[in-house]
Amino acid sequence: MNTLSSSDTRIVRDLALKIAEIAALPIQRQREKEWKRLNSLKPGRPLVLVWPYEIPWQELDGDELRLQCEEEFCRGVEQNMRRTLFQWKYFPGDMVVDNFIECYPSVHDTGHGIQWDPDEAKSDGSNPIVSRHFKPVIKEPEDIQKIVMPTVTVDRAATDSRFQRLQELFAGTMPVKIGGPRGYWFCPMDELIVYWGIQEMLTDLVMRPDMVHAGMERMTQWHESRVQQWEDLGVLTLNNNARIINTGGYGCTDQLPAKGFTPEHVRTLDSWGSAATQIFGTVSPEMHWEFSSQYEARFLKRFGLVSYGCCDPLHHKQEVVKRIPNVRRLSMSPWADHEAGAEWIGNRYVYSFKPNPALLAEQTWDPAEARRQIRRVVDIAKKHGCVMEIILKDISTTRGELKRISEWTKIAKEEAAAVS
Repeated sequence: MNTLSSSDTRIVRDLALKIAEIAALPIQRQREKEWKRLNSLKPGRPLVLVWPYEIPWQELDGDELRLQCEEEFCRGVEQNMRRTLFQWKYFPGDMVVDNFIECYPSVHDTGHGIQWDPDEAKSDGSNPIVSRHFKPVIKEPEDIQKIVMPTVTVDRAATDSRFQRLQELFAGTMPVKIGGPRGYWFCPMDELIVYWGIQEMLTDLVMRPDMVHAGMERMTQWHESRVQQWEDLGVLTLNNNARIINTGGYGCTDQLPAKGFTPEHVRTLDSWGSAATQIFGTVSPEMHWEFSSQYEARFLKRFGLVSYGCCDPLHHKQEVVKRIPNVRRLSMSPWADHEAGAEWIGNRYVYSFKPNPALLAEQTWDPAEARRQIRRVVDIAKKHGCVMEIILKDISTTRGELKRISEWTKIAKEEAAAVS
């Protein structure tokens, strides 16, 4: 185990003390209660969050984000903390800051046994978001057998080593806890199309439906095998806390873990699960169920609560959603008809409103238009008694203007506060 430099240790501990001070603020507990209220489908103001995983961090320069550590291990830790402090300062919304550091176990699987073959758009390397065209590697029914069931392994020694290094690094600042996979993201159709080809898959829904079913069955079995191995190996971690679920907000809830829970062994039943079929945005509800959601429903029955959907518009897929067990949070994408969706959703599920992030990428930032768009959907949700969260994500660019995210967050909070 490499010895941590005194310089790197000082940098990390200074940042950790700042985060610990923020985490101790009473507002953290208040916000956790608000997320619990939301996830219990109780009325109240919409909660606002900028999704931290889809912010164009490469555009946000300056001393506050510039890494100072030298050792690679410390730089990864430092980056996460600097981004947390940056978001808290400039666009926190209803963000919750934890009072501990999580150590992720070294969990590996053998993958699908098949490699995708994409053509990627050219990039200057600064932005990780690129467009892709997937060339089919599954072309005939026999190619489906190329998908090989996974073997999951846990490197206990590597996990223990990382845990000890983190304890040494954060000594006297914040506690370190062992974490693990939190819930599950299940998108078998969206995975299949990278091997199948998008146009080819949509054509085969009609021309070769039996082959599509065989592919979905195989991919579903793959995920059933992996998650069961996770559970058997005891690596799952509860996500009923300030952990982001699917494409929405935090999973804070008193409804998990389930009856019979023991802290030593987290089950899928104790957790949130997630699923989506983003590629089916223009597919009919009947075909959506037949070729994707029936497999999702089979898989998701393992979980105590479910967050469903992503970028796919679901306003007209009421009968599909109702057949999926334990749904609590439903994504309403920028392409949804919010009036139609809110009318049938009401307070059945958390209405996870995703404003269109393209507004932040325009040549000229228009805060008045941002307010108009948010107010329109908030008013619709209020009219139909929806329990709402407002989640800004998929931010490819802000043209280097931090103020766009900060002002958007301020506007969203103001509009949310107007809901009584």
